[in-house]
Amino acid sequence: MKKRYVIGIVAFCICLSLFLAGSHFISWGVMKSNLESDARKSQNIDASWKAVSASSDKFSAVLFYDESLSQGSYALYETHNRRSVGYFFRDGGSLADTDMIEGIQGFSYGKGFAVLSMNKVNAVRVERVFEKEDLPKESREVNPGKPFAVTFSSDDHSHNGTVTVYDAEGHSIPFNSFVVIECY
Repeated sequence: MKKRYVIGIVAFCICLSLFLAGSHFISWGVMKSNLESDARKSQNIDASWKAVSASSDKFSAVLFYDESLSQGSYALYETHNRRSVGYFFRDGGSLADTDMIEGIQGFSYGKGFAVLSMNKVNAVRVERVFEKEDLPKESREVNPGKPFAVTFSSDDHSHNGTVTVYDAEGHSIPFNSFVVIECY
């Protein structure tokens, strides 16, 4: 009995040591389910503001807005590397500094990109077409007149492509404001 007790304590100590050693090398980010609350807390977002969000495997965006659709904020998150868990804050701020209130704003990063808008332009679809013809296009439907956030991941095979936003008649909605953020 005493031998089993000692073996149990030794096994527990070894497991605890391995966990602590491993967690030293792992970066812990925000889980996908907590991105909105993390952004609200870190940017002091009014509790009455609504939010829309979108996430891909490498990138996430949250758009906050007031009832009148005249004020808002955004937050962008990305994953890091294999030694990290969750999403890490990348960029954010007020909509006053962007084209999102009246138009469309895009943000491009090494791991992905986001397209955000209060959708006063009545977009219904955001589409990415790749330069390589053998890759299928990616399309995301959005509700006309409703704010939206759309994200796409990038990798070695898909980083070259064009993003087009369409209205209900199938016409492209021009936007030339893609903010490219340097990767670190």
